[in-house]
Formats: sequence, C-alpha cells, structure tokens
Amino acid sequence: MSLLEGSWFGGKPVFFYKFARGPLTWCYTSSDREQTLGEDTYLPLPIKPPSIRQGSEKGRRSFSIELPRYADVAANWFPYSPSEAITLVVLCRHVGETETIVEAQGRVVGPVFSDHMLELTCEPTMTKGRRGGNPRRLTVGCDLVLYSQGRGLCNLDSHAVPVPATLTEVGELTLTITAAEFAAAPRNLAGGLIEWTDAEEVVQQIAIVSHSGETITLASWNAELLVDLDLTAYTKPFTVAATVTEVSGLTVTAAEFSEYASGRLAGGFVEWVRADGATEIRTIREHSGSTITLDYGAADLAVDLVITAYPGCAHTWAACGELENQINYGGNLHLPLENPYGGDPVW
Repeated sequence: MSLLEGSWFGGKPVFFYKFARGPLTWCYTSSDREQTLGEDTYLPLPIKPPSIRQGSEKGRRSFSIELPRYADVAANWFPYSPSEAITLVVLCRHVGETETIVEAQGRVVGPVFSDHMLELTCEPTMTKGRRGGNPRRLTVGCDLVLYSQGRGLCNLDSHAVPVPATLTEVGELTLTITAAEFAAAPRNLAGGLIEWTDAEEVVQQIAIVSHSGETITLASWNAELLVDLDLTAYTKPFTVAATVTEVSGLTVTAAEFSEYASGRLAGGFVEWVRADGATEIRTIREHSGSTITLDYGAADLAVDLVITAYPGCAHTWAACGELENQINYGGNLHLPLENPYGGDPVW
C-alpha cells in the first residue's frame, strides 16, 4: 500500500470505471480531464464513487455507483435490457503516483433511472461461483435447459455436426456413397452436405438428399467420389438464418421461418449481432408460418436485419426424439403419476 493510499488526509484519489459488454468497452474517470490507463483512454464523467462494504453476506458485498444518464453506457439499459452481462471494474490511482489498485469489480444487476441520473447496483463476480444452482426436478418432462452444454445437460448442438468418413463404396448411377462412419452419425445426415478438398486445394460440396445406415444419397455427382476418399459429412443445422422483411410491434416476419412447421420455433430464440458488435437475444413466444412473436423489442430490430432463429423444444420424450437427442433426455418417463402417499390404500 502506498503512503497516499494509507493517508487520512493526504490522498488525492482518481477513480477509473471500465464497463465491458462482450467486445465493447466504455471507460470513464472522475478526473476533470482525459486519462490514459494501459491501452484505454478514460473520459471525464461525474460519477459518484462506490461505497465498499465488507461482510460475509452477499447483499453487503454489493456496491452501487451513480452516473449521468446521458453517458453512452446508459444506452445499454434504455429502453431495453441488455442480452449480455455487463461487467464493471473500478480502479483507483492517486495523483502523482503510477500504481493503480482495484477498488471493486463485478457485474451490473440492477439499473435504476431517475430524471437525470442512473444508479447501477453491481454484484461482485465471486458471488456467482458460490451461488447455489437450481436443483433438478423429478418430473416426467425434461427439465434441462435447451442447448445447455456439459455433463448431465441437454448437449444438443444446434449447428451442423461434422462426421469425418472414408468412402468404402460408391454408386454413380444411384448417386449413393457408403461409409461405416455414416451409421454412427449423431443425427440424420439428410438435408446436410458432404465436403472434401480436391487436388487443387479447392473445397467441394454436394447436398445430401437422404440417409440410411452407412449409405447416403446425394443431390448430384462428382467424378472425384471414389473409394478411399476422405471427406466430411455434415448434418443439417437446426438453426435458420433469416432476413427480416417486416416488423410490427413484437411480430417479426421472414420467409425463412416457413422452413419449420407452425409453432416449431416457439420456445426458442433469435440472435443477431448489432452494428457495434454487441449480441442481442430475444425469446420466441409464438410462431406461425413466416411470422414469430418475440418477448420484447429491440432498437435495431428492423427490415433487412439478418438474424438466426433457434427452434424450441416441448421438453417431452417425443419432442426430444424429433431432435434426435433422447440419449440426453432429462425427464423420468416411468415416474408414477399418482401420489403413493396420498392415503389411498388401493395404490
């Protein structure tokens, strides 16, 4: 600790506030002029410094800052909430010194707007690791979060799954090729494609029409498809890239949504990258034909916006079968529907 930091009256602290959301950062300082710290330039902004409280309770470890609502970072919470977590690091350096210390760090969990100010409540990052997770529920339906990855989770890959293979048989007249690896594909290969690199280092691709066991049928033929050719087959992705053609309130229209049966996208979500690099995500509440209804809007949700839609899941055994993911089903199919402790002696 420096002498100024430990002094009651001699300290001249300058605070530095660095907000981060994905690839975006906003840097401010309590100084009356621009300051440089590392590779970042901090702009002057009147911010009320945080009151750091010590204690074992999570609520006592949180801290708040107050800044003008005209600051650029305030746009992340107005008029819509951000889809990504926004973190804040508060640093302090005394005038005349080069050493910088971390006063507080965490993620913003509660914005409160007033007429001219914005109060941000931040929770220290350490509390997330100690927070108890949601306990598993003993139900017939699956309680796992769709597309969650990890041991004991859904583990459904929404993107195209690669299947490396070596051809053992080819049928030019029937447009079929055979490889043992096709039979072990995690999902049906119909609707996907095969890909290989030719002698001139050019990537070649052909769409897959159907798949049965070790054999797949192609949409066209290529003379390079010979026995012992190494290639990669890809399953059809569950996602669909769409270009918005109409926006009316929370209803979004795109022709690509019609690739799925009505209602199939409900419970899923749409995702897009804004012009500034931030990612936005909205849950799909309803789906009918080429239109979907979102849970809430976005400032840049407009015609010609390119978005990616992820289908939802009914969390039933049948729905999991449609997604070819029953091996990871999280429900209990044989759970008794009647309570054995309900007092009925016949049970």
